[in-house]
Amino acid sequence: MSIQRIGEVVREIRKYLNISQTELAKGICTQALISKIERGEVIPSAEILYYIAKRLGITLDYFFDRMENPQFTYVQEFFYQIRKLIRERNYEEVSALIKTERNNPIFQNRENRQFLAWHEGICAYYLEQDVEKSLELLNEAMKLAVSTENYTEKEIEILNSIGIIYSEEGRYKEAMDIFSMAIQHMSGVAFVQDYTIYLRLFYNYAKVLTVLEDYVVSLKYCDKGLALCLQHEYLYLFGEFHYQKGENLLQLRKKKQAIEFFRKSLMIFELQQNHKFAQFVKKRLREIERRRQT
Repeated sequence: MSIQRIGEVVREIRKYLNISQTELAKGICTQALISKIERGEVIPSAEILYYIAKRLGITLDYFFDRMENPQFTYVQEFFYQIRKLIRERNYEEVSALIKTERNNPIFQNRENRQFLAWHEGICAYYLEQDVEKSLELLNEAMKLAVSTENYTEKEIEILNSIGIIYSEEGRYKEAMDIFSMAIQHMSGVAFVQDYTIYLRLFYNYAKVLTVLEDYVVSLKYCDKGLALCLQHEYLYLFGEFHYQKGENLLQLRKKKQAIEFFRKSLMIFELQQNHKFAQFVKKRLREIERRRQT
């Protein structure tokens, strides 16, 4: 393992996360040692490297992949394409790509097998409508976690996928437990690399709580989501959080406030040219108006 490559990886991720050497070193080692590691002057002990990786939000496997896998860029591009297709709900293409690469030797390490099992599980649900197979694959992916005490962001996303399936199957109590667990683990991530994971969890949790008629707690998570959107200047799920807050307020018989949030969500969806959601909100507002007139 190259001394220089270890330092390059540490420096690259630290700068990407916009944290100082002092912040990275806190509670692990001295800032001077981090500096020497990044310059390639020393190799950190296995213990120090473990804690550095943990603080950077990566696994030790990531270091080995970056330093020993010449196809690393290809693997990362593959992951990117799969996630993009999932967002587009193109499960047929996801399934085809996974079948092509499943037996590729570069996808046989723990981290890559976990990623494939995760997305095979998603495809099993949305393409095959096979709930049992889907949950089996997703749980298989979770078993590949390095630690059950400190999940990575990817493992938290897998929990989110499990929670969504439980929710779509009407198994709301199980979904609530999974989302709650995922949110709890997110609080243990030292340096969050993707805050949209928080947003997805808060939104999915809020929806389930609304179904279970826990409107007050659902409102709390809507507010958490809205605050996070504003803090990081995200439009992602901004309209959805406004809509969900409106639903909760309506159920709490606060119609005036509810209509205000429905209208805000409509404005956001129209700005985003999200015509499907905009039409949905318009329909909901008409329903509320008809009730007021009867």
